[in-house]
Amino acid sequence: MSFGFRGWHADEDDIEVRLRQLRKEVSALSRAVTRRGERGLDDTREALSEVVSDLSDRVSDMLPEVRRRARAIEHSAREHPAAIAVAGMLVVGLALTLLVRRR
Repeated sequence: MSFGFRGWHADEDDIEVRLRQLRKEVSALSRAVTRRGERGLDDTREALSEVVSDLSDRVSDMLPEVRRRARAIEHSAREHPAAIAVAGMLVVGLALTLLVRRR
């Protein structure tokens, strides 16, 4: 290795060339990571859309049964209001017990 003026310039030129190459590589890697991230986001959106669609189908299939049971509960509550009042008081008591124990 020469320490003369010419040798120093050659080393600087070589370093500049290497820096330009590294910048190009970093830029290419950055673009590749961005593309992968976008593909991952698209895949996640698609999977989420499928889950929401499946859930929507299941809920719509269950809705008639839920409505039927709600009507049955409503009918039972009208027929037996005292039992519903007792059940309501039990639920309120349980909730108050849980709140007092946490403090």
